[in-house]
Amino acid sequence: MKILKYLPFVILLALDIGCTKDDNPASSSEEHEHLEADGVLLIMGNDSLYVKSGDENDVVGSFTITEGDTTEEIEVFFYHLEDDEWFQPEHDHDGREEVELDVEEVDTSLLEIHLEDHHWEFRLSGLTHGDTYIRVITIHENHADYISPRLPVTVN
Repeated sequence: MKILKYLPFVILLALDIGCTKDDNPASSSEEHEHLEADGVLLIMGNDSLYVKSGDENDVVGSFTITEGDTTEEIEVFFYHLEDDEWFQPEHDHDGREEVELDVEEVDTSLLEIHLEDHHWEFRLSGLTHGDTYIRVITIHENHADYISPRLPVTVN
């Protein structure tokens, strides 16, 4: 009979040990997924620029566009250091991203950014001669998951 007295405690202890927050079947890990990116790669035709870290000194390449012109689509890939691979985030079952792309220009008088309807693509329009930078940002649930270092763009 004494064993039955401790049975509820033993059951609760076993449930507490066996069902942590990471493997709780009642919770969805999908609702808290964030983009795990350490770098970004931008591809425009035969030109590319990339960085595999958050350090602006590690940026390789730059884009040059002509004043008055709009670039072809610039495709965006992200780098995951742990897996040593480039990737694009997947879409949910409705074709929407859990994470959205944003691109910001440092000097709005030199560049205009056009986000495309296509996933992970954008275009740049050169407004005036000069050197500036853009930043690639991913947005998840109204906050930034990833912000790239400044990426150089020249308008001729």
